[in-house]
Amino acid sequence: MIGRSRGFTLIELLVVIAIIAVLIALLLPAVQMAREAARRTQCRNNLKQIGLALHNYHDTFRTFPPGRMQPYFGNSTPLMNPGAACWMGSISVHTHIVPYLEQAGVYNAYNFGTSRFRVPPLGPPNCPQNSTVVDQKLEVFLCPSEARDPTGFGVPSNNYRYCWGLTYCGGIPWFDGGTNLNPWSANCRSEFLTGGGIFMDGGAVSASDVVDGLANTAAFSERILGDLDATVISRGDFRRTVPQNTAQTTATVMAACQPDLPMTGSHTSDQGIGRGAWVTGILHHTIYNHLFTPNSRTVDCSTNVSFVDGNNEGSIVTARSYHPGGVNVLMADGHVRSVSDNVDLQVWRAIATRSGQEQISNTDF
Repeated sequence: MIGRSRGFTLIELLVVIAIIAVLIALLLPAVQMAREAARRTQCRNNLKQIGLALHNYHDTFRTFPPGRMQPYFGNSTPLMNPGAACWMGSISVHTHIVPYLEQAGVYNAYNFGTSRFRVPPLGPPNCPQNSTVVDQKLEVFLCPSEARDPTGFGVPSNNYRYCWGLTYCGGIPWFDGGTNLNPWSANCRSEFLTGGGIFMDGGAVSASDVVDGLANTAAFSERILGDLDATVISRGDFRRTVPQNTAQTTATVMAACQPDLPMTGSHTSDQGIGRGAWVTGILHHTIYNHLFTPNSRTVDCSTNVSFVDGNNEGSIVTARSYHPGGVNVLMADGHVRSVSDNVDLQVWRAIATRSGQEQISNTDF
């Protein structure tokens, strides 16, 4: 007579389940860490590609790309409203380097003499359009660790921003028919001359202009996207409540931005502020500065709307990422390094300038 085999007892089954649960608890963090390590590596590779593109551009034109390029200089047409309330100008560094990122077709489709934005929500329907380019999602401009949908605002976003130095100013004076249209010109011109990075408004910088050394000067870093929620400010959002006045400086704007996250406030990213459209060379989209350390608890904020084709410009934009403990930074010589959230503030500020002549070494950050 064949006896029946004995099954698991309840206690034995519970022990097996407990062992499996312990193994999962031990293995899951390791798997997550491995995935994040892979994402961080891909992020670094994206920045390396951007760095190579910058140097290929420099080899061709003998300068790095201009930080913001306007198509209407000197033709008596206001930059912001050329007859149709279209957002003109403010062409980003990204736009200049796409042909060196194997995107020559995208570059050739861009009309540098017309609007950078297409139909609503980013411009009235009678604007000249660059929709073929604006609608292009380029993976090289997206960090794989980004938690938010990069197309959530209706146009593809961007995670990699170029360094604007140590100024909140969106730009130095621009002119129309000989008339200075920027009432902040004195402050912003001074700050660009003393605190500017390798990209600037209305001009271009060559490698020989980088007195501090290419290896010690930041070119690009990361910033996470805003969440499109206008009620509570998250790490990727902007607080747009700093009063505008013609006497303010970077220091006064920094003081107004001091409240920590999270906090409530108006106009955070409800209009795409903090979403980062890669074609657009303004602080809300493709630019950042080194006024606060990476992933600072101080909320990013701006004066009025900071659409920097106008005279109400200026923002504090901090490097931010989802990588644990810091951000990736592309240096001007093309190498990428991880910089800790705990980096000394003065060192972080020193690597933002092209000619501050600060004394730092590679071991300082």
